[in-house]
Amino acid sequence: MLFGNYPESDLRFAICFCGVAKKTALGLGQPICLGRSWPSAAARGATLVPQTFRRMWPAEHRIAPEMRRRNIDVAGLPTTAGTPALHDNRPAADAPVVARLRAAGAIVIGKVNMHELAAGVTTDNAAYGTARNPYDEERVPGGSSGGTAVAVAARLVPCGLGTDTGASNRVPAAFCGVVGFRPSAGRWPQAGIIPNSPTRDTAGPMARDVEDCVLLDAIVTGEDLFPAVNLSELRLGIPRYFWSDLDPAVETIAQDWTRRLRNAGVTLIEVEVPDIAALTEQAGLPIGVFEHEQALDAYLTEANSPLRFADVLAGIASPDVRTFFGEMRGMIGEPEYRAAMNDYRPGCNRPIAITLL
Repeated sequence: MLFGNYPESDLRFAICFCGVAKKTALGLGQPICLGRSWPSAAARGATLVPQTFRRMWPAEHRIAPEMRRRNIDVAGLPTTAGTPALHDNRPAADAPVVARLRAAGAIVIGKVNMHELAAGVTTDNAAYGTARNPYDEERVPGGSSGGTAVAVAARLVPCGLGTDTGASNRVPAAFCGVVGFRPSAGRWPQAGIIPNSPTRDTAGPMARDVEDCVLLDAIVTGEDLFPAVNLSELRLGIPRYFWSDLDPAVETIAQDWTRRLRNAGVTLIEVEVPDIAALTEQAGLPIGVFEHEQALDAYLTEANSPLRFADVLAGIASPDVRTFFGEMRGMIGEPEYRAAMNDYRPGCNRPIAITLL
């Protein structure tokens, strides 16, 4: 992190930045948990913008403020997963994803709201409030990482982290008009993150453009930034299943960008994934539901918490989440889980049919 002497004007600007950020966030139903060091942290980073964060080499000379979702450990801040039972869960150490970004110079401004226990797509949280879409407060921001999307879209921070088990990073990013990236499972370390399903969970970045997401991914993984690509050698798949039944305005913009890519020399390939909808339904939910209890208990044990899965479920505040766990618990047993893992999940990775567009 960057240390040194800063003008008093920078400190005043930083405190103003965080004050406006918190007021704006609360106006969007978006509670922020600020750490004790936020004024000095903001003083070091509030005037630095994403363009300077991109040039974080050497890392200690560039800083960007960012937000973290409430299920990712930050030393000294509560990691609640948006549920009351975990209100006093304050980890002593950062999750590896946080530690790596901090080592590169990032500043953690605070934590933001999420759908309780990551079990929903609205970020309507009965315990911590309802996050609202910054472009229209009558609309939801998506979820379950809705708080991060709100903070990035509302220009409170240039980037942030969410988690994604079944589109929890991508849905709110789409709803709020920012970029959300789901790394392949296992690409980002998952230690220090309250889990849902180890098979499917991953943390991931949100930012206002692709370049910042690429940078965050490079920092967390230790891989080099992507080199320049010869567009005439680039082949991109277009899975038609995900392009069906689009909103007309979205379809117009998406088709315009495929035309631009084709005109730039990119080869577009139409992809058909057989039975992808049915396979996803048969594999996704059973795996997530079955793995949740054991994974959460393992996290709580590692955190030296006296609580267990049943204690957390007993304290759920949001009616939709309570109903979901009430209906799902006991429905997925070992046979259903093994079928999902051994039969349906591999089917999602079968060879696919391709057609040049």
